[in-house]
Amino acid sequence: PIPPPIQTPSPPPVPQAPLPSTQISSVNIGQIQTQVQDLNRQINQLETELQNKNNQINELQNIATQKDAQTNQLNQQLATLQQSMEVHKNQVNQLNSHIQQLQTQLAEAQTQARSFSAENVQLKQQISPLQAKVNELTQEISAKNKRIEELKEPKPV
Repeated sequence: PIPPPIQTPSPPPVPQAPLPSTQISSVNIGQIQTQVQDLNRQINQLETELQNKNNQINELQNIATQKDAQTNQLNQQLATLQQSMEVHKNQVNQLNSHIQQLQTQLAEAQTQARSFSAENVQLKQQISPLQAKVNELTQEISAKNKRIEELKEPKPV
């Protein structure tokens, strides 16, 4: 806070040499009284202006104090938000790293799936001739079993 201004009193009027009593007349007294009244009015005006300026200074000091408090509060909020932002940045980095790992795993799985698919096609191609061979051998076994059964039967003599 700004310290209140130091109020300096107005300088005293410059003393004038006293007039000899013979020269003082009622006109001079009236003029002097008018001058004193004018000076008193000026003093009152200056004191009022001084009070107004002091009030303005106090208002500005209050505003400055409020602004300082607001600035401190905003600085605290900024620090909190920066900490929060740092936490979120770290989370984003972790998530991006995890996404990268998942994308790598997906690419590997897709490559493996294509390999399995090609291998599956090859195995299916191999199954067809093997199945034909199994059918052929099954027929041969059936024919031989039939022949064995025929041979087991007694022959008429």
